[in-house]
Amino acid sequence: MDLRAVESRLLRYAPLFLLVSLVLHVAASLLLDQTQLPSLQSLRGNAPQLISGDLYEFTSWNPDIAAFTTPFTAPPFAAVLLLPLAVVPWGVLRLVWQGVSLVCLWWIVSRAMRVFAMSRAPGGVIGASAWLTWRRRALVATALVLWLEPVRTSLVEGHLSLPLAAVLVTAVTTGRRVLGGVGVGLAAGIKLGAAVAGMYFLATRRFTAAAWAFGAFLATIGIGFFVSAQQSSQFWTTIAGRGERIDPVASVDNQSLRGALSRTLGYDVGTSWPWLLAAVVTAVLAGRALYATIRKGDVLGAVVTVQLLGLLIAPAAWSHEWVWVVPALVWLVCHPMRARPLLASTTVLWTLLMTSYLVHQLQALEPGKVDFSRPWPLAALGWAYPVAALLTLLAVAAGARAAPKVPPVPPLPPGSGQANDIWLRTRVLRGRVSSVLKPQNRLGRRSGRAESPSVENAEG
Repeated sequence: MDLRAVESRLLRYAPLFLLVSLVLHVAASLLLDQTQLPSLQSLRGNAPQLISGDLYEFTSWNPDIAAFTTPFTAPPFAAVLLLPLAVVPWGVLRLVWQGVSLVCLWWIVSRAMRVFAMSRAPGGVIGASAWLTWRRRALVATALVLWLEPVRTSLVEGHLSLPLAAVLVTAVTTGRRVLGGVGVGLAAGIKLGAAVAGMYFLATRRFTAAAWAFGAFLATIGIGFFVSAQQSSQFWTTIAGRGERIDPVASVDNQSLRGALSRTLGYDVGTSWPWLLAAVVTAVLAGRALYATIRKGDVLGAVVTVQLLGLLIAPAAWSHEWVWVVPALVWLVCHPMRARPLLASTTVLWTLLMTSYLVHQLQALEPGKVDFSRPWPLAALGWAYPVAALLTLLAVAAGARAAPKVPPVPPLPPGSGQANDIWLRTRVLRGRVSSVLKPQNRLGRRSGRAESPSVENAEG
């Protein structure tokens, strides 16, 4: 079978393929009564309690919209941003939120593919025809990943996971230091786990972006104290880091190392020596992967590594927060070393876990969310995401080291930004050659070389 011919036919009907997937998603949501978006309703109902002073005590009950809304767990700054949701009619808000989340999903896939393609293209520039192919691939991939367990969970429950992931993947891959830093800082002010993205700035020595991220995060804390000093103090002293406010740590929905270890050992390990040992091993694996990807200029691999590390060492990493498996699968499937046993087996494992909805099935089988002890088969299966994530860290390190070298990115003229400015490369990639490259092109003509390093057929 000629896979290239099959792909060509599939890409020809990429928009139709995505449309069919979206229609099926809507039909499945209606058929299974998954249109209530309980998490979104919780955010909408709890955020206004910031004004009354009961933000972290209030829990509402509304059988017409959602059976139960969880307590608010985000910093006060998040409540400030979410206040406008309370005045939007619920029916309108549900439709708009679904639309925004779906667009964010497409953007995550498209951005991941774009960054990966540029890292593999000679000179970091892709021709117009190749970029059209990547855009169609992004449509097909979006139609497929729409059915992965974390994505579906985020969509049908109305979580913030997809919008936050879209903000972070844009912030860490843009060459604009202020925009990237502020994006990460604001995201961390909404959900503390987003702060792990700042590690990417430090690892790549983008210290200005890291400083902007830290400054923006401090600003979100300041805004929270300005609005309500009492509730801000309550959050930062007693609530921050308490994942059990959403669900018990023992729940199989918690796919962090702490959750998996606690279910295996029969008690909450917290930050005791079992967790410390697992965290050190994970950090070593992530460090090797990060070093290899940065050395090869593999931006997407580095971003995936940092985010998986954050999910693994977090106190709680709920299944809907694992939407970062989407860019991880993009890296695994598109990588030139994807046929190697480690990369191929990791891809297959993630695909089986994501399409079998294993975590949801285990939730129905577990003896109780608050019970740490459980039969060993359930405890072993509860390691599903952490094991796949650890294998991914190994695969990223191995794939980055074995990947063929690509011609280096040519230096940009003075004043045009960093040599790895993803934003600038994106403009070139879309076929609109930026004027800052013209001096370089004139230099190329004088030296007898081609005017532009563009590549018409970058397959990644």
